[in-house]
Amino acid sequence: MYDTGPKYSSESDAASAVILPYLQGQGISRVDGLVVSHDDLDHSGGMASLLKGIKVDWVLSSLSKDKFKSELQAIQHRDCQAGVAWRWDGVSFKLLYPENAGAISTAVKSNNRSCVLQVRSAAGSVLLPGDIERSAEMDLLQQYPRELATDVLLAPHHGSKTSSTPPFVAAVRPKVVVFTVGYRNRFKHPRPDVVARYTQAGAQSYRSDRDGAVIMEFSQGKDMQITRWRGKQQRYWHDSAAVL
Repeated sequence: MYDTGPKYSSESDAASAVILPYLQGQGISRVDGLVVSHDDLDHSGGMASLLKGIKVDWVLSSLSKDKFKSELQAIQHRDCQAGVAWRWDGVSFKLLYPENAGAISTAVKSNNRSCVLQVRSAAGSVLLPGDIERSAEMDLLQQYPRELATDVLLAPHHGSKTSSTPPFVAAVRPKVVVFTVGYRNRFKHPRPDVVARYTQAGAQSYRSDRDGAVIMEFSQGKDMQITRWRGKQQRYWHDSAAVL
C-alpha cells in the first residue's frame, strides 16, 4: 500500500472510512508492506487508523520517528532510501528517492522528502512520486536520466504548478496520468497548464474528483484495463458532463 489518505477530524480519516472497509470487503486481513510518502495529512492522515485496524508487516516512510513515535514504535519501520528494492510475485518495487530520508535536513519541505516508488512488471509499470516538486524532479532526472519512463504516473503533488516540469514529463512519458484531487479544492489542482502538458505528451488523464476511484488491471500480453468507478457505479445525481 502506498499512502493512507487524508485525516478529516479526530474521529474520521480515509483509512477508517474507506481503506479498511474496502480491504475487509475484499477479504484482506493483512498488508505486507506500507509506504507513507511524507508528513502531510492528506498522505499520512489515515496511518494510525490503518495500523490499528489491520496487521501491517512493515512501514517505509520519510516520517519523523519522534513526531510519529506512538504509531511507529510497535512496527518494523525504516526510512525511505534510494536503491531499496524487493520483488513480489514477479513484480519489482524500487525506491528512487530520497537518497536517505533519515538524513534530510528538517529545513527541506516535506513535499520534497516524499518517497518515490517505482513498480515494474512484465505487464506494465507505475511511478508513485508523492508530492515532489521541481527540485526533487531535477534530482531524479540527474540520478535516473533514462529510467523514469512509465505506463502510469500518479501526478506529482496533485498536478500543482510547482511540479510536473516539462523535462520531468518528457522523461517519464506516461501513457496514463492520474490526478488525485478533491472536488473544487482550494488549491485549484490540477492546474490547467499541467494537464495540458501531459496531454501534449500523449498521456490519457484521469481525475479522482471526476472519475472517483481509478482501477487499473495489468495482464501480460494484454492492454491495461482501466475502470472509472464513478462511471461504473453511476448515480442519478452524478453529472458526468459537469464542469469542475
